[in-house]
Amino acid sequence: MSTDGETVPLGTVPPAVLRPGFQSWLALVHSYGSVAKTLDRRLVRDLGMSLAWFEVLVLLHTAPGGRRRLLELSRLLVVSKASVSKLIDRMERAGLVRRESSDEDRRAVFAAVTADGRAALEEALPVQVANVEDCFSGLLDDRDHADLVRILGKVTAHYAGGEDGVPSTPSTVLLGAAARQAEAARAAETGERAAEPAASAGTAGAEPGAEPAPAEPVTEPVTGTAAARSRSPRARSGTRQPV
Repeated sequence: MSTDGETVPLGTVPPAVLRPGFQSWLALVHSYGSVAKTLDRRLVRDLGMSLAWFEVLVLLHTAPGGRRRLLELSRLLVVSKASVSKLIDRMERAGLVRRESSDEDRRAVFAAVTADGRAALEEALPVQVANVEDCFSGLLDDRDHADLVRILGKVTAHYAGGEDGVPSTPSTVLLGAAARQAEAARAAETGERAAEPAASAGTAGAEPGAEPAPAEPVTEPVTGTAAARSRSPRARSGTRQPV
């Protein structure tokens, strides 16, 4: 073996792999592999759901209409389109998702979360949050987490382009969905506050004892999702086989 033009004798460590850049890469790969393997094993053991299934359900549940194109899922999960298609096949047989087409683009194929998929995610989410705390986030402090987000953000920004230069990753997708949800809630609250003075003005100047004039109806935005069923994922499909 040779590095930098120098031959490295058998049984010795190449100097190049001791450099900080290579060591940080090894640390990242090994730590991710260890954590992901543990999280996957726990989900399969407790809920019969793989880590890949959980990630797909989260990405679909947070998407408008509860669906995403398979091409988008492939990019977010950093796997091939063929791998995503096989993954969706297995989840569809388990009743967690379904394929849908688009009226605008017949070539586009979507994966949409089903009622059973929403129920499975509702059951799995607290389990996964506790597992992540135990296997990863609980081992670090707030400054460590901020540093990791900043450092790894530089890497994802290099490889995953998005709108306005923002990398399109599961993290940015979820943060964007949360921001839109908060904005919708603020808009709804502002509309309700604006309606109150208008309703009060309708009764101003009325004679004592007179019936107040009925206020104009205020149309409120519809928010939220249908309540998910609470049956166990194992009970919903006895043939489920995690990825």
